[in-house]
Amino acid sequence: MYYFLYLEIPELSEKNLTYVAVHMAKEIEKDLTDIDINNLEIAELNEINLILTHFPDMMISFIKYPNLEIIAHYSNKNGKLAKDNEIIGGVLTGEVKDIIIKKRYPYFGKLSLADGKAYVYLQPVYVKGELVGFVLTHQNRNYLSVVVGEILRLTGTVLFLMLLVGIGYSLHYVFLNDRRTIALTKSNWDLQRKLNAVLENAQTGIVLVDRDLTITYINPMAEDFFKISFAEAVGKQYDEFIKSYIITDEEKKSSFLVHTLKTGNTVYKKTITFKVLGEMRLGEVCTGIIQNNLGQIDGAFLFIQDITDKRQKEELAAKTLQLAAAGEIMSELTHELKNAFMVLTGLSKLCQDGRPELKMLDEEINRLYRLTTDFLSLTRAYRAKKERFDFQQLVVEVLALVDKEARKQKVKIETFLHYPPYLKGDRNLLKQALLNVLLNAVEAMEGGGVLKVYLDYNVKSQEIVLTVADSGPGIPPEILQKICQPFFTTKERGTGLGLPFTKRVVEYHLGKLMIKSEVGKGTWVIITLPVEENIHEKVQVV
Repeated sequence: MYYFLYLEIPELSEKNLTYVAVHMAKEIEKDLTDIDINNLEIAELNEINLILTHFPDMMISFIKYPNLEIIAHYSNKNGKLAKDNEIIGGVLTGEVKDIIIKKRYPYFGKLSLADGKAYVYLQPVYVKGELVGFVLTHQNRNYLSVVVGEILRLTGTVLFLMLLVGIGYSLHYVFLNDRRTIALTKSNWDLQRKLNAVLENAQTGIVLVDRDLTITYINPMAEDFFKISFAEAVGKQYDEFIKSYIITDEEKKSSFLVHTLKTGNTVYKKTITFKVLGEMRLGEVCTGIIQNNLGQIDGAFLFIQDITDKRQKEELAAKTLQLAAAGEIMSELTHELKNAFMVLTGLSKLCQDGRPELKMLDEEINRLYRLTTDFLSLTRAYRAKKERFDFQQLVVEVLALVDKEARKQKVKIETFLHYPPYLKGDRNLLKQALLNVLLNAVEAMEGGGVLKVYLDYNVKSQEIVLTVADSGPGIPPEILQKICQPFFTTKERGTGLGLPFTKRVVEYHLGKLMIKSEVGKGTWVIITLPVEENIHEKVQVV
């Protein structure tokens, strides 16, 4: 009678279908000694018979993965266990396949099956950590007619009419007096859907485990951090899984989630160094417990935030702060030297009388003067003033300054400029840095060529990306590795401080300078500058 009255009420269907599917999946995972799900009939036949005795309106299908083939189908017919051989070997409907392909399991809802629509529950089966199949439980649509036939046969028409009165009263109770309960259930479904959306789109990695420390869920951000897919992670033991990423010095920290599950004590913002595909990554982790309706610990969760880039930027900011103090001292000293060389330059010109020694002295004084002037520009990178400005407009201005030299060198300039957000930094310093890069590129193409300038904005990393590409002869590898070292130059009258100055300016703005080159093809200079204001505010210049 219970099943007759409540056959199509969703919350009651979910409860029974879920229990049977989850129970059967756990029994299979516990009993099978290999990963061949075809052996489940031998291992679980008695259990299936017992289940269908208590739930006669239930039908159980077993699906093999990955070919998604129905390998067994059972139901209760006249109180006996029945195996439907016609369904075995059949294919699933499109709706069920779609649920599996999109990894939306475990799943409850009303789907189209071979014999029509019905409420179903789809539960994955894992053996030795590998997904081997699914248990699909759904309602027997013929069970209602069986119950009605038995009532007519045993009780007669009068008793059946009385039964209809009872049914009407029961339906009145369920659909009128319990409307708030059903509405609450629907509200819970909506909430679960929203929570799933939050988990899938969260910018923090999330790993869920059950009481046995078996991973039951991992969201896309955690997949990206650990470089592992959902199917590969779910079903694994957490302690074995996490230890494969922990370096020797951090092994004690791998037990944070285990400790939380055993004691209920949470962990908040602890930093762990992970080794992912040979690369060191810093993760900031938090843990917590998951409780059931009785307040008992039913599992635990791990939140993990990738802070590798953040830590690198903080270290760069600290380094810039230290260099700023040294830069102030160097700037004052260089300024005094510049003044002295100006006096010496003037005196050397007055003393010229044709002697080669005095001419050599004049050339050396001029060289030291240029060197001091360039060095003074280098130290100014530590005394920068910040303001918000249009970086795209700055690039246009610098291109205009090098246009004359480009024409002289028969260099054609091609631009591909987008409009990034405003940048907060020192406009004059960045202007000089870009001028150094563009002039170097033009001077590298002595016989003419093409200079391409690209300006883009990376929305994900919130960085401005400027690329300067020339078609010059390229730079040999042995020179390329030294090119940003102070005083290293291949130019006859160069000081070797242009690119070091540019590198210092870019690093002051917490950016990166990258130079790539191929002999015979050309050179590419790539400058990336972050635009987040909160990053810039961390740098305080003395």
